[in-house]
Amino acid sequence: ERREFFDRLRSSVAEASLRERRLALCMIHVDGLTDIGGIIDFTISQSIVAVLLQRLGAGSDGAAAPGWHSSRIGDGVFGLIAREFPDRMALRDAVEDLHRRLSEPVRVGDADFSVRPGIGIALLGDDGSEPAALLDHAQTAMLEARRAESGGVHFYSDSLRLRSLARLEVSVPVAQLSSALADPLLRPSAYQLLGFSDDPGAFDTLLK
Repeated sequence: ERREFFDRLRSSVAEASLRERRLALCMIHVDGLTDIGGIIDFTISQSIVAVLLQRLGAGSDGAAAPGWHSSRIGDGVFGLIAREFPDRMALRDAVEDLHRRLSEPVRVGDADFSVRPGIGIALLGDDGSEPAALLDHAQTAMLEARRAESGGVHFYSDSLRLRSLARLEVSVPVAQLSSALADPLLRPSAYQLLGFSDDPGAFDTLLK
């Protein structure tokens, strides 16, 4: 499923770029699945995943959402490629409706199970022109959505990246700091957040 999804993402990005069409990548983390599978019953968590995938593949009217492709790509993580939406607001409305449906309890046997989805969105063009950039930025937005009390929907923005940098602690490995500072557009602000605003070269020396 994971390989098939990433293959689909690459081909979808290439086609959308060639035809100048809209495309968005949504990364969805569902809190609660891991606990249900590890503490209660793995088969129950698999039943919940099946229901969530069904909800991901349908519109608010229950019909298949045109131009959208979804898949489970990790433990509690789903990917959704969205196409054929008129503008950002229409996409937000559709994804917020999806978030509402994913948040509804799932009935398995005689019990109802609740999960908490957090959805991050990256737009082709605005947030990246390559699959790797879209994945990275959608994941950043997804992690921000996870921090919200009720999950929610977050579009990627540079401020999200800076917010993540602001949470970094001294205990974070240098390799992770180096990766976080790889974006030249964000590097000056990152230096300031980490206390090297007066001498950015000092931080570059530290990373070597």
